[in-house]
Order: sequence, then structure tokens, then C-alpha cells
Amino acid sequence: MKKVPQENVEAFHRAIPQEEGASIQKMFGCEAGFFNGNMLCAHS
Repeated sequence: MKKVPQENVEAFHRAIPQEEGASIQKMFGCEAGFFNGNMLCAHS
């Protein structure tokens, strides 16, 4: 599997809100954004 470019990873982290309930977790080798335990977005 092709590695995600670092600039995409950084943009993904900036897009996730910095508030209570929001988090980033690994899913299937990539990161995914969660809010209150529900996945709302992912990058690949």
C-alpha cells in the first residue's frame, strides 16, 4: 500500500476540531477522525 504524503497527514490533523469528544485513531493502518466515539472521516 502506498504511504500517505506527510502534507496530507498534516492537513487531516488540522481539519479535526480541537474540542472535547474529537479524536484521531488508527483504523486499518490509516488515521480516522472520531467524534464521541463515532467515525466521521478518514484519509488514505
